[in-house]
Parts: sequence; structure tokens; C-alpha cells
Amino acid sequence: MFFKKPSLETMNKRKEEYANVYSHEIKWLKKNMNLVKENSFLVDMYNILLSGSRPMSEKMIGVVHKNMKHWMYDPIERAMREEKIKPIKEKISLLEEMVKYVDKDAIYTRVSAYGFLQSIKKQCNDRLSLSEKQMGALNKVYKKYKPKFDSMYETAVTNKEQKKEKK
Repeated sequence: MFFKKPSLETMNKRKEEYANVYSHEIKWLKKNMNLVKENSFLVDMYNILLSGSRPMSEKMIGVVHKNMKHWMYDPIERAMREEKIKPIKEKISLLEEMVKYVDKDAIYTRVSAYGFLQSIKKQCNDRLSLSEKQMGALNKVYKKYKPKFDSMYETAVTNKEQKKEKK
């Protein structure tokens, strides 16, 4: 579909109209640009509001309003969620190290839980939350790898002790 570029006069009229009608939205987008920059849709909406390059529909403004209320773009709520998820992130990192120790060279195969842990870690960093099923899956991975890790660690410690005794 071909989109005819609006005339300069039309763009200037829209720019003035948007500056008056959507001033709150423009200020919010400008203030939170460092948080919004990953969301290409919101960046596009900001550019449209500033340039007047196309008409703003009710749906477009509705999405901007919805995102203005979203926790992801509220620094206080985001900080609270980051603090809440911090212990879970530490447990994921610990479990990741455990899987690396047990699976060694096989961590990049489908047999290892390492890829799953990478995926969970990415979602934990991006969304700052995990579902109950994901938490349950992490617990299953822990229960699977903990006995293997303990036995390998004990074997390694006893081998070191035996080498010291021989010297």
C-alpha cells in the first residue's frame, strides 16, 4: 500500500495540534526516553507526535496511555520489582554454575539444562518476574542436579585430600 507523504503545511498544523492536545504524552515520552528506547513502537509514536508526519488514531494514543501506566516505565515500581527478583536471580546464577560443573563440555547440547537456564535468566532480567511453572521447573532442575553436583564435589575433595596425603 502506498502512503502519500503529507504536505509541509499539514505536518506543521498537526505538529501544533499535537503539541497542544498531547503535551502530557510528549513530556512523558521525553522524560522516559531512556526506558522507552527499546520499544520501537513508542519511539515511533514520539516521532509522530513531534513531527506531525501522520494522523494519530485513538488506538495509537490508547497504547501510549497504557504504557504510561505500565510498571516497566515507572522507575519506582521497576526498582521494587528488581529488588524483589534479586534473590531469584542469585539462585538462577548458582544453579547455572552447578549445571556447568556437572555437565562440563555438554552444556551446549540438548541434554543439559543450561540452555533452559539461559532462557529463564533472560526472561528474569527482561520481565523481572517468573511464573509459578517456571519456578517449579527451576526446582526440578535443582533436584536433578544437586545429587550429581554433591557426589562430584565430594569426589573432587577426596581426590585432593588423597593427593596431599601422598606427598
